Amino acid sequence: MIGANCVLTAAGATIGKAQDVELDLESEPQENTTRDGDGWKTYEQGLKGGTINTKQLWVPTNAGLIALRQAFFSGGAIAWQDIDSDGEGFSGQAIVNGLSSPRPIGGTVQCDIKLTITGAVVVVGTQS
Repeated sequence: MIGANCVLTAAGATIGKAQDVELDLESEPQENTTRDGDGWKTYEQGLKGGTINTKQLWVPTNAGLIALRQAFFSGGAIAWQDIDSDGEGFSGQAIVNGLSSPRPIGGTVQCDIKLTITGAVVVVGTQS
């Protein structure tokens, strides 16, 4: 699978000119050790959460970038979807909690956006 064939959307619009997208899902391990565990700690999966970090070229007319900027300033959640070329991936809601625009003198203008997933993540496609 080539990463360039994967698509991140926000509010139904493709995040155009995305260079890097990182989706991190995690859970908090909850210790449930008892005295009869032969000296070993035991855990179960706790609350789940995640983040999405994306870096793209600055294209202020891109509908996806506009939706992310609007979500940052409004504070509301935004629908997202991260799908590969086979239609497999994940979707959910997220809040935009980071928006920066590095403007190096010798490079391209980019936009770095950080999202925190809120609520459940849904598996898209046939994967399980």
